[in-house]
Amino acid sequence: MKMKKERMITFLDAMIPIIMIFLVLEFPKPEHISLSTLLELRTDFFAYFVSFFWLGMMWVGSHERFENIDEIQDKTFWATIIMLFFTSLIP
Repeated sequence: MKMKKERMITFLDAMIPIIMIFLVLEFPKPEHISLSTLLELRTDFFAYFVSFFWLGMMWVGSHERFENIDEIQDKTFWATIIMLFFTSLIP
């Protein structure tokens, strides 16, 4: 199976932001906003920060990888699908 790179890029452009949205949905909501409750969530903020920027770097890197490719081969397609599967599990 061969596909144009634009289809794979469009798929990545849809899936990575959806995974980023799930990061926010899993973020704990404080009962009230104060400095002490924000400090209690510092590890959650750090995990969100690291995951968000890791996903962003992966998204930019995938665009750079596909820059000089015209068609996507089977191996590249399935490697990308597997990468997205594990990416959705890790954050």
